[in-house]
Amino acid sequence: MKKFLSGLLIGFMLTLAFTAYAATDIRLVINGQDITDTMDIKPQNISGRIMVPAKYVAESLGASVSWDAATSTMTISSAAQEQVPANTKGAVSGTVQPASQTAGQAAAPAASSDKLTVKAGGMATLSYTGEPNTEYKISVYYSSGASKAAGLVAKTSNASGDVSWTWKVGTNTKPGEYRVAITGGNKTIEKLLVVQ
Repeated sequence: MKKFLSGLLIGFMLTLAFTAYAATDIRLVINGQDITDTMDIKPQNISGRIMVPAKYVAESLGASVSWDAATSTMTISSAAQEQVPANTKGAVSGTVQPASQTAGQAAAPAASSDKLTVKAGGMATLSYTGEPNTEYKISVYYSSGASKAAGLVAKTSNASGDVSWTWKVGTNTKPGEYRVAITGGNKTIEKLLVVQ
């Protein structure tokens, strides 16, 4: 009887240990891409329900997320609904420098205010006009996850609201379209990086 109870107790403890381990290893995959390692808050199993931060799901699907602290309201807007007229607050412009160009040389303009085109191995520059003296963050999401390229750091816009970032697109970056998010002033602007 003691052996039976000991075996039952050990089996119960192993089941709890396995359940605890399995509960901490929840992965979030959106459109075939595992984004779990890019999240600062991981998915959790709470009372049998899987809880995932809405910000990561929305941004991975191309929507913008904003937070209004005064009303404790999170707003998710699809990229198709957000339209920023050119030459106004919120305008974005981009330039491209091929890999053979050095800083300071003339660069070709981007095809449109919503797209920035660059060749793999080239330098990309994205300029944004938003609110004056406001901190803006930029994130570039490649198929492998968020870019950690030098130059993609938080910056404060000048008195006119202008801010810009320059970074190198890796030589091994696959051709395709990648999402760029600029966040600041209680909103997120989505742009497209086209790598050739």
